[in-house]
Amino acid sequence: MLENLQGASVLVTGGTRGLGLACGLAFARAGARCILTYRRGGTEDEVRAQFASEGYAKPLLVRADVVIQEDTGNLVRTLCEHGQRVDVFVSSTIGVPEVASMTEITEHALLSSIRHAVWPTLNHLQEMRRVLGRFPRYTIAMSTTSIERYIRNYDLQATSKAALEALCRYMAFHMRGEDSRINVLRTHVLERGEATGRVSAPDLQMSAARAGRLGHLVKASEVADTAVAMCSGLMDDLNGQIVTVDRGGLFCDNMSRLFTERRRIRL
Repeated sequence: MLENLQGASVLVTGGTRGLGLACGLAFARAGARCILTYRRGGTEDEVRAQFASEGYAKPLLVRADVVIQEDTGNLVRTLCEHGQRVDVFVSSTIGVPEVASMTEITEHALLSSIRHAVWPTLNHLQEMRRVLGRFPRYTIAMSTTSIERYIRNYDLQATSKAALEALCRYMAFHMRGEDSRINVLRTHVLERGEATGRVSAPDLQMSAARAGRLGHLVKASEVADTAVAMCSGLMDDLNGQIVTVDRGGLFCDNMSRLFTERRRIRL
């Protein structure tokens, strides 16, 4: 691993829990200084203690809702006032609701899901370009493999993340002349993943159990390490790409689901 992350400044949204926190810890382990945003308080002391126990640089914790324009603007202006640059931006957000059937999808729910999944990445980059004068050298947007497979109740999650992936590819074109790269990191089923633990989607729960039996559960720390590698300087030709971290589980999961469905139809 190159040492160009020593002293680098990394901004992680949703950085005090789950996958966002794992990314913060991974970048701190590589020598970076972390700025972690969060929407709900209550875990700040725990996060600081976790960084301190590992001997990492103390993170800057900023309370900001990623979908509120004013919060994003205040965050970036605060960084500018303190002379903070942003070398790496990791956009890690969740919060898209489940739906039990197509009839439950309202216009408000659909637009709100896209707003939560897509707008934060775009808006943060726009503000950093406007206030700080440049885009981060590396941007990682978190997505999900539910785009490529059917998961009951995950309609809005998959749709909104698909929109995010499409926009990231277009942003890679627009940002190409500024020594800036943006890529998407897809994850399959996370081991003790926050999303898996909170979401009641039956297919997701079955996938988690099946992946555990087959050894395909992915740890949040493994996804975070992949993000660090993508920002290490060793993968600078990667731009506008979708990278999947799944231990080969997506293919095996599809095969298992295929045989399960065939057996159900015969019954």
